[in-house]
Amino acid sequence: MLGQVHAFALPVMEEFQIQTDPRTADTDGDGFDDAFEVANGMDPIVPVDFTPVEPDVNQNGIIDLWEDAPYFVSFTDVDHDGFDDIYEANYLEPVSADNFDVVVEVYTTRSAALTWTTGNESQGFVLRASASTSVRLRLPFGGDTQIALICSPTGGVEAVESLFASQSMQVPASTNAISDFWKARIRVDYASGHTPDGPFLDDGNGRFVEIVNPSAAIIAAL
Repeated sequence: MLGQVHAFALPVMEEFQIQTDPRTADTDGDGFDDAFEVANGMDPIVPVDFTPVEPDVNQNGIIDLWEDAPYFVSFTDVDHDGFDDIYEANYLEPVSADNFDVVVEVYTTRSAALTWTTGNESQGFVLRASASTSVRLRLPFGGDTQIALICSPTGGVEAVESLFASQSMQVPASTNAISDFWKARIRVDYASGHTPDGPFLDDGNGRFVEIVNPSAAIIAAL
């Protein structure tokens, strides 16, 4: 489980109105403080169970939503080095001064695609619901790369990490939150030479957290 995200306490009257427990900062115990959930459009009294009902009609192991998605349809790491096996065997760039590794920890209560885009090239993995999945990527120095978690093949990008070697990173604010369907966040170990800059939350361990909120239109269509 990722470390708890802290925020300011809710006013007593607001606690009463939304039925949160004033005796604890995290009523539903899902790792997000009540005030943080309210501020980001999440539901502070609905805990996560990581068991979403996502159809696989043809029972081929691929969730129907992602059948024709332009991403690797699952994340497998048999040798436990953090790299997806197919990505490692066929697409992994060699270790060199021109490349650096980034570890992304993903918390998502339903399937989602972790994507990375450098220039006009984009790749991604479809991840199952998980309290903590660590994905290692190898990215090029000197190029602007965006890492995002999306809730649908057709869009819904809300948490975007922009990485550029030796320059600052900006994260656009999340919008169009919907509370009961999806709770997610990504946490990134940045390479040396990067100075995080933007609306990040420091997790206290030298890493930075960005909230992920879904697009209401995409979620409603599921």
